[in-house]
Amino acid sequence: MAHVLRKNGTAAFIALTLASATAHAAVQVDNFNRANATPLGGNWETITANGLNLASNQVTGSTGLAVSGWKAASFAFAADQSSEVKVLVPGDYDDAGIGVRLSSTGGGQGYVAQYRAGDGRVYVSRLTAGALTTLIAPVVSWTSGDVLKLTVTGTMLEVFRNGVSIGSTTDSTHASGQPGLVYQLDNLNVTRLDDWQGQDGSSGSVDGVVLSGGVLTITKTAGGFGTKSMAAPFHYQDYDSEVDNTRIDAIAPYEAPDPAPSASILPRISTDRAHNGTKAVKQIYPVVLPDQGTFPKVGISELNSLELYVSFWGYWERTSGSGDYGGIFKLVRAGSFPWYHSSPAFYESHGGHDSSGVTTANDTGFNTPLAGTTYVPYLGDPPPQGFDAGGWHFFEYYYRLSNPAGSANGAFQSTINGTKNADFTANTTRDAGSSALIDYTMTLFDGMDSNTDDAYEVFQDEFYVDTSPKKVIVTNSSVGPRAPNSSNFAIQIPISWSDTKIEATFNQSGFACGSTGHVWVFTAFDTYTYEGQFTLPSC
Repeated sequence: MAHVLRKNGTAAFIALTLASATAHAAVQVDNFNRANATPLGGNWETITANGLNLASNQVTGSTGLAVSGWKAASFAFAADQSSEVKVLVPGDYDDAGIGVRLSSTGGGQGYVAQYRAGDGRVYVSRLTAGALTTLIAPVVSWTSGDVLKLTVTGTMLEVFRNGVSIGSTTDSTHASGQPGLVYQLDNLNVTRLDDWQGQDGSSGSVDGVVLSGGVLTITKTAGGFGTKSMAAPFHYQDYDSEVDNTRIDAIAPYEAPDPAPSASILPRISTDRAHNGTKAVKQIYPVVLPDQGTFPKVGISELNSLELYVSFWGYWERTSGSGDYGGIFKLVRAGSFPWYHSSPAFYESHGGHDSSGVTTANDTGFNTPLAGTTYVPYLGDPPPQGFDAGGWHFFEYYYRLSNPAGSANGAFQSTINGTKNADFTANTTRDAGSSALIDYTMTLFDGMDSNTDDAYEVFQDEFYVDTSPKKVIVTNSSVGPRAPNSSNFAIQIPISWSDTKIEATFNQSGFACGSTGHVWVFTAFDTYTYEGQFTLPSC
């Protein structure tokens, strides 16, 4: 899917609680990665005569109808709640799934939703005295690993597959209880359940993450997201809608004005390689004469901001030469006009790579006219995470000018693959008396210097620019959104942003179909909260 915005866990149990004086919400998670157990044990309580079992890090049936509810001693669920789980290898008549408002009272009561592969239906039922009464049974197409979710708000029950509603009904029989799991065993015991999540909600709303119709919705009734003056980023482009071989400066809002370089050296849209979709921007850096280089200096302007956040995916490979030293990659540069030669500004250069393409030197910093350049501590040495050959790397930059000018509250921070390369957070980035703003940012294609022996191809994809560090990133970890916890990153494209709810156009980026995404909301470059997980649709 093309996106274009033009200018103008390893632990067995994880509990995450979000609270305020006026609203309450919580997420309880179990990934079942622990020793086999009969019944489940831990925070699980047997609701009916039989409970579920744990085998090979997944939930299985036991005998007949088995229902288990989550009952952590430190937490009691509100009446409005949800329960979701991955349903794996569904057997024809192993009716397995989730439940809400479950209680062991009277032999077992609550509401359950079970997928039955034999007739391709999800059965939403009322559980009373250990027996089930079907309320609705919508037909659904199922793939192993899809997520089944049941929510209850007041008297309304709604069932979802992969975040998309497939049916709803009302019932007022049971008013309270806990979320959990259900398994009605056929003679084969084939179906497996994994990665359970229960959420507690109040005031008619269930907090968490829902992916539906290509929109990722994140809700927190307690608030905490703050506001964002412009929900959408200043610019986002994954290039899939562009015509192959088009020069990048022919696509608004990109430009290369300092000075206007020869058309032959400018990057172009290419199908040779892409991180997301089928296209990226490709830059060819040929071998050049000694002490010369190739400088496309491609970027976008008219930012007119005190803050800048930039992220993208980058890739490079050597196409000729030995790689004994190699050229100096001029990565991203941004600041006030004029282009490139500006101050205040920041820049990052990775110079020199060994024969295998590993970064061996670095030159990164920020400057002001009075203070000159402040360099990162590892000047000249390899950075903590280099721009190494042969793989896609996720870049992030955050730059904030001192405000008021001259105060020590400016910042310059950068990461590659979630590892910090620059981390200045209390510095003077704009001299006293200056009215300078951040006018421009370059792409990955600032330039290549001193490549007298080697030639290169460099690719950029998913270029995201904003005048605020507030953002949503999906990663592959519920523990932390940066290295070493996370190693896969998907920037999302906000379309609305309030203190209690964010909606974003879903960007799958490098995540596999059917995999699990973990949602992190950043309210500042280093301030973030975990908001839950979801399962990506099957392809």
